[in-house]
Amino acid sequence: EWGTVSAQGVMAALEEVSVRFETLEAVRDRRAFAKQVQEDSILAPYVQGLTTVATRWVSKREVLVQQRRDEAWKRRNRSAGMAMNALGAVAHAASSDRTIEEQVDEEEVRLEVLCAVVASARYCIAALEEVAESPVLLSLQQGGDADEEGVFQDSHVEFSALARQCQNAVARAISQDLADASADYRPQGRLWTEAVRDRAAIPLPEVSPAIIDAVGGLRASLHISRTHLPPAALAQVWRDAAGQIDASLFKHIQEGEKVSASGAAQLAEDMAAVTRQFAPFTRKPENFLKRVKEALRILTLPLAEAQGLWTRLKKPDPRAPSSLPSEEDLLSPIGVFLLTVEEARAIAAKRADLQS
Repeated sequence: EWGTVSAQGVMAALEEVSVRFETLEAVRDRRAFAKQVQEDSILAPYVQGLTTVATRWVSKREVLVQQRRDEAWKRRNRSAGMAMNALGAVAHAASSDRTIEEQVDEEEVRLEVLCAVVASARYCIAALEEVAESPVLLSLQQGGDADEEGVFQDSHVEFSALARQCQNAVARAISQDLADASADYRPQGRLWTEAVRDRAAIPLPEVSPAIIDAVGGLRASLHISRTHLPPAALAQVWRDAAGQIDASLFKHIQEGEKVSASGAAQLAEDMAAVTRQFAPFTRKPENFLKRVKEALRILTLPLAEAQGLWTRLKKPDPRAPSSLPSEEDLLSPIGVFLLTVEEARAIAAKRADLQS
């Protein structure tokens, strides 16, 4: 990959000029050489170049995300057979005002580009830590003033900050792409409210067509991350992405329509399809989308058990807040440990088969 190859070249150049230390006898002269030649002339321009690549990527991606949302907005209007009225057209134009030159191609913001920046920064961090243990640099450190920073410390800090920022951006991109690609999933909920008298008659669901493409995109993004990120960075990225997706999907369930027993079964199948994409990273991926897991637990409880829970969850007299049962007393028996009573009540209220 260009990232690691370029980083290897930079670190090789750094090592090549180290032989010049032999011509400098004073420790202070050697420290000055390390600062001016190796750090200022080799490391600083490289980290700045990586930062420029990352900044441009983030900027272009913001434009691309808006492009996608604009296109999805137009598609939804067309599929619904609605003409854009004058007011809607003005509002839409104001939210997406940009010139043709600002249009971004998908190739310009491939996830591999930002992963390569992470790989480069991580390589340099590891190499600098290894170089810092070399006898030459140890002698520089030992000969320096007590208040002086370690040799290459500034570069180490900058590479570390860049790696963190880019890892965060990769995780955000993964979760944001899933959210945008499944934007049409919400209307599907209207098909879930049809009552089924006999729970045993609920057909085994398949993944909803409205979320299949989104799941495929998530799978592809996680595969790119797994292929191009170093292990330590990958561990952070997939966990952060899972946490963001968990929060987004939980909010979707909270704000969605009521669901019947068959709707809850469909929702569980769809969420399982999302959760399975994290299986390559952990044996229990559902534990990294725990809010979704616990919401589904409430939505798919057998009716008699759900009715008992609903009775206990009903909001008490507001004048007596102390009477609110604890989360542990109410929810742990059904395997819900993370959600609060308020959150559990809101999820239970989405069940169409419970009396309000």
